[in-house]
Amino acid sequence: MKRLYSLSLAALCVLTSTITAQTTQIAGFPERELELKSVSAEYTEAHNVTNDAVPAAEAAPASLDGKSFVTVYQDSKNKYNGFFTVEQGEGNNIVLKNFAEGYDVNATYDVATGKITIPTNVVIGTHSTYGDITMYALDFAASNYNRNPIVGTVDGDKVVFNYGVYGLVEEGGFIVMGNVTATEANAKITYTMKPQQGDPVTFENPLLITKTSDTAIKVVGLSGILYGAYYEVPFAINASANTATLPLGTVIDNRYSYNRPYYLGGFNPVGQVDDLEMKVITSEATSLLTADKVGYVYANNMQYSGYIFHDVKIDVNFNIFTGEVTGDGDGDEDTDTPTVDGISYQLYRDNATATVTGCLATLTTLDIPSEINVSGNVYKVNAVKTQAFMNNKTITSVSIPASIAIVETDAFRNMSNLKALYIADMAAWCAIEFANGNANPIYNVFPTSTSRWGKVYVKNTALTTLDIPEGVKSIGRAFYGFKSLTSVKLPSTLETIGDQAFANCTSLAEIEIPASVQSMGSVFFSCTGLKKVTFQGGVKEFTGMTFYGCKALESVNLSEGVEKIGKMVFSSCAALTTISIPSTVTMVDMMAFDGCSGLKEIKSYATVPPTAAVMAFDGVDVTIPVYVPANSVDAYKAADEWKNFTNYQALTVSAIDDIEADNNAVVEYYTIQGVRVDNPSNGLYIKKQGNKVSKVVVK
Repeated sequence: MKRLYSLSLAALCVLTSTITAQTTQIAGFPERELELKSVSAEYTEAHNVTNDAVPAAEAAPASLDGKSFVTVYQDSKNKYNGFFTVEQGEGNNIVLKNFAEGYDVNATYDVATGKITIPTNVVIGTHSTYGDITMYALDFAASNYNRNPIVGTVDGDKVVFNYGVYGLVEEGGFIVMGNVTATEANAKITYTMKPQQGDPVTFENPLLITKTSDTAIKVVGLSGILYGAYYEVPFAINASANTATLPLGTVIDNRYSYNRPYYLGGFNPVGQVDDLEMKVITSEATSLLTADKVGYVYANNMQYSGYIFHDVKIDVNFNIFTGEVTGDGDGDEDTDTPTVDGISYQLYRDNATATVTGCLATLTTLDIPSEINVSGNVYKVNAVKTQAFMNNKTITSVSIPASIAIVETDAFRNMSNLKALYIADMAAWCAIEFANGNANPIYNVFPTSTSRWGKVYVKNTALTTLDIPEGVKSIGRAFYGFKSLTSVKLPSTLETIGDQAFANCTSLAEIEIPASVQSMGSVFFSCTGLKKVTFQGGVKEFTGMTFYGCKALESVNLSEGVEKIGKMVFSSCAALTTISIPSTVTMVDMMAFDGCSGLKEIKSYATVPPTAAVMAFDGVDVTIPVYVPANSVDAYKAADEWKNFTNYQALTVSAIDDIEADNNAVVEYYTIQGVRVDNPSNGLYIKKQGNKVSKVVVK
């Protein structure tokens, strides 16, 4: 739900630790804050579905007039709750107030069948920016919409709709409500907002409250005040004290476009935002929860910002202390968005997995478990959601279990007080799919200032060196920003090193790449301390930016078998003085050696000049000697980019000169650059057997 229809007189304020010094200004009269949706639905012709095709209800009420319902639905990414109230319209018509994300819709109700029928292909409202909003029926699973009527079957206190709602404006989809269900409200919240000018305004929203134990209730619908993110909010109830308490930091809403969770807070005697404690008055069959002043707030660095509600009342149509426990966690009563030990999750029941979505604002140690138990059901924790902890300033320690497989974009971005990361299992960590660098918490452990660097622990041991275990075949963005890392030993089983796997590892000075690795992207991007890289052979392609910004790199051997040096692979490697391009290279891509201002010589063993893209050697002194096969000098002088060099010389000796021969009959292979290779792949090599040395082509 992306609207602010109930905030037309919102009192916007900054809630600081000294509440008496706060300033309050009145927000304007904002229109419903709906945005164009990223989901794309295709129009299909109506299927002539009639009411008869929808099963009749078994227990339909005689009238819906005056009833309020809490809705649950989803868009392309998230789950929401809304609400609507039924009013009698003209004739036999009814009006579902606020049904379509705050917009009213007309309908009819057949008491005999319990069916609500909502006509489509009708304009339900006009937005000041996007114009008329036309409502259609949404087939959410098929991602299409049509002109069929939307039919809801009322059975007892439940309503299930055959279609969702698709609100279309000229620019695209504007309202997306899929898998819509509704439950009759059994409570309502009333609150007053006091503008600086004018009279106070009172608002009312329906709620759904379930008693989950003798000491707890859960509330659905509090988020309907603002953004409508679906949360089942747990209150602790105390019959002897006549209170209902909600700890500050319990998420009740989320503005997903800003990754901004909201909380309800009370105010302590010195005016600071604190746990919300509501007084409870009960009768035999009702309850009234009250609070003089409530903050609807989000954490903003070291303070809270948000809205102040006055004279808050929650009317409940049962006694919360003596009423029956009905929300025992079975079936549909079980929450899809639980908070367990301060960590919030989204549950996926079809495969019994859970995604971490955030945490309580007060949590300082984030210890993510490998699994959680919710109402007797076990869920494997296997992912962290986009921006789950972005801008969190309170967490100082993060522990990641071996069960995590995916960490989405910016999940740990800007966690400025993170001091320690605990990794449960190295092999599992290497396999995690980090969507970007800021998805990896390591990056936040090492801020710009070295005096504020934290530590990385593997199985509770602080490490600055890594020994990746044998058996690991792939490494993703596992060590992005590990600035204190000084050395790495890679396993012989390694096949793939992903983009930015060791990017910004500024203390890493030397590394050896096993022959099993065949392709590399931006693996060592901006490793400013890296001086030497040794390849054992095997790599066929550097796809791009492999050593970009490695300004200290002095030595790198490119093995025979390399076919492509991609874009900006050695860009800004100013300390590199010599480079030998194997005979197998056919492509040197754009800006591959851009900014290699320290180069004193280039050796290219390819008899056919590798295709060189624009600016392949930009910034390289064109007067340095370029050694190429004697019979290829003229070809290089005529080739694009190569022709810019003015000092070509013929290769006359091999780089094998410093390899000593002996009388041993064991066969040894070396690259043209003189590096021994245990298992040579395709290409030109030096073969040494005893005191006999010769050049051979391995196919």
